[in-house]
Amino acid sequence: MASLIAGYEYDIFISYRQNDNRHDGWVTRFVDHLKAELESTFKEELSLYFDLNPHNGLLDTHDVDESLKEKLKCLIFIPVISRTYCDPKSFAWEHEFKAFAEMASNDNLGLKVTLHSGNVASRILPVRIHELDDEDKELIESEIGGVLRAIDFVYREPGVNRPLTPDDDEHGNLSGTRYRNQINKTANAVREIILALLSDNHPATKGKRDGKEPWEEPGKKPAAYRKYQVSKSSHRTLMLAILLPLIVIAALLFGLSRTPGKLRGTTGLNEKSIAVLPFELIGTGDGNRWIGDALTDEIISQLCKINDLVVRPRTSVMKYREAEKSIPDIGHELGTNYIIEGNCQIFNDIVRITVKLINVRKNQQLWSSVFEGTWDDLHGMQTDIAIKTASTLQAVLTPEEKARLVKNPTGNPGAYRDFLKANVLSDNALYYLLAGNKFIDSISFAAAISMYDRAIDEDPGFALAYARRAVARSWGYYSGQLDETHVDECKADADRAFELDNNLAEAFIARGFYNYYCVGDFNEALSQFSRAAETDPANFQPLFYMAMVCRKKGEWQRSQELIRKVISKEPRDALVLINIGTSYALMHSFDSALIFFRKSIDALPEWPGPYLNTMEAYMLRDGNTARARGVFDTLKARTGHTDAYYSSMLDICDGRYHDALALLQSSANDGFESPGLRYLMAGLAYSLINNKQMAASYYDSALVMYKMMILDNPDDFYSYSCSGLAYAGLGNATDAVIAGKTAVQLAGDNSLMKQDMILNLAKIYAMTGNYTEALRQVEHLLTQPSWFSLKLFNTDPVWKKVSETPEFRGLEEKLNDLNKPLKY
Repeated sequence: MASLIAGYEYDIFISYRQNDNRHDGWVTRFVDHLKAELESTFKEELSLYFDLNPHNGLLDTHDVDESLKEKLKCLIFIPVISRTYCDPKSFAWEHEFKAFAEMASNDNLGLKVTLHSGNVASRILPVRIHELDDEDKELIESEIGGVLRAIDFVYREPGVNRPLTPDDDEHGNLSGTRYRNQINKTANAVREIILALLSDNHPATKGKRDGKEPWEEPGKKPAAYRKYQVSKSSHRTLMLAILLPLIVIAALLFGLSRTPGKLRGTTGLNEKSIAVLPFELIGTGDGNRWIGDALTDEIISQLCKINDLVVRPRTSVMKYREAEKSIPDIGHELGTNYIIEGNCQIFNDIVRITVKLINVRKNQQLWSSVFEGTWDDLHGMQTDIAIKTASTLQAVLTPEEKARLVKNPTGNPGAYRDFLKANVLSDNALYYLLAGNKFIDSISFAAAISMYDRAIDEDPGFALAYARRAVARSWGYYSGQLDETHVDECKADADRAFELDNNLAEAFIARGFYNYYCVGDFNEALSQFSRAAETDPANFQPLFYMAMVCRKKGEWQRSQELIRKVISKEPRDALVLINIGTSYALMHSFDSALIFFRKSIDALPEWPGPYLNTMEAYMLRDGNTARARGVFDTLKARTGHTDAYYSSMLDICDGRYHDALALLQSSANDGFESPGLRYLMAGLAYSLINNKQMAASYYDSALVMYKMMILDNPDDFYSYSCSGLAYAGLGNATDAVIAGKTAVQLAGDNSLMKQDMILNLAKIYAMTGNYTEALRQVEHLLTQPSWFSLKLFNTDPVWKKVSETPEFRGLEEKLNDLNKPLKY
């Protein structure tokens, strides 16, 4: 049976090493189950090539080019990745995997596919049945040109590494995966790719593959953030799964809004406050959906250049896309007096934008206008909308502001169009990153950079495009989604932007992000953000960036001075608000922290980040889990977000150790930063029920995991700290303390991470019975900004044990005196 797309022999090609099927027929059973699942997933019947009989199939003695070439002309290539597959001597590797990768890269469809969600996937869909050795992983990643993203069919227990079978109980599998679910995931992944390819093959786009953008439909940008921070080394602070003091990713990607914030403002509802709701695209198909997002962003950006207006940020308004709420209700929630809403239509090269300005309190339309022109006129139309709005609201528009409004960043309409697409892609990449979907992030950052490339190719003098590309590179690199080649390219982009326009605030911001994210030069980052603030004094974002850099440097007095300036301007950006709350929590001012976490929730209720920080603040303030559990229930009800880490952490804090273990054994690894964290938590839980054998087994597995990470990155203080906790769980006090101290030393000038490593070192001392040294570290933590409170001694089983010692009773009064908010 032919493929669904003309010119291709099969829809799916299954590639595997015969060794993996010879003894128990695992691959055969997998193919049978996949076929059954595909039948219930597709209306059409898919053609699948699977060489069952090695004697009747393609052998090394056959002419590979003739026998295999036609069969490899498939839409999707599924390699069954095992410990024997990644072998240059293997027929499947050399003549199937590598051959398909080369063939697909050069055919009409291309190796990469743009899904309907706007994300990009590969036509190689790996299925992994073993944990791979590093050299095998490097080999396959060198061929695919990126990180291996596979659907796992691996059964894991301590010391066990084998293919998952239908009879395996997911509760005993450390991966928490179930065979039936993984089959379903594979079929769904096939469906996404096939639907995208069929769309690409539609007569309207057929034959235009060479000019296809690396995306089609960005879709809604999820504002949901995953709790844990993302860094180049996946650094994450650990307290051995007992009230992990998280600094959510927003604290690292601090408020990465491209929309300037206004410095002029007053407390209360500002008279000239305005929000721009997401623009709706009418007709023209999904391929142009980006235009609505781009128009929303750019009109917000233009309005923000008028200092007499207070404009709500993009993150506050995107949740109202397709929202069934009245304008007065939306205005009340956003705290604005005026709202802009509109739509856009595309007719070949004509862009028509319909805009309405509405008085929220009166629910009255002040004006409605249609702006129409070619792509050459798009920037001018956005400027006209901003100027007409300012005039209606009688906002003061200075000559300098008007000059900034009318200044066209490029005279090339094609470059501007690609620039707007790149901005939307970059925003999508950031928000998908914060949602925890790393596969999508990596591709999306790369896609955004590719689109900036196109804009710059069309206009090599496009300074703003260089600046934005530099920022995208810094985000992608720091998050671990882009490799080190982007570091030098980031610097080159930022420097080129400055050469082209040495008065461009975004060029200084790009240099700031390069120094902050790529090379860790906090002093230079602070200098660059300061110059951005001087260049664009109406924008509070550079001041906020400065505050975050000062915080990381440990310059708390200056950081708080800057934050107070930002607070006075009534920020409504959830990212800004959560970071303000985080700063207060670090200073042990938990009541103030809770206020700003609540504001962050109100600004972006679908984002889990502020809920999780609220849970931690309550536990640090109250010393119990009651309110934290209530917040967690609200989080799940509002967002659907479930979190195995926090669920098991709460159970451990409440003494429900068996419940925690049941959850740890049934949960997938994606609920944790790494399998190592899961092993540590299981080791702790088993130790608390006095099952020393199982505790040792899990601690040992965690230690192996983190040692491997240290070998990969000798400067990884996170992994040193975690290995110290694992050593402590195994009773090896000497190596535990050495690893913990090494983590503190490696944290260097990063004040936030250093305090977290000290916190873990204190836990190591407590676990190994050195209570005097543990309490000495506690004294330090109570007098320095940190995610710590003496209330932890009420909930954390390790600290509870310390509280029962003579060493603690001798210091209890002193520690209670120190357990209070810090003043800066």
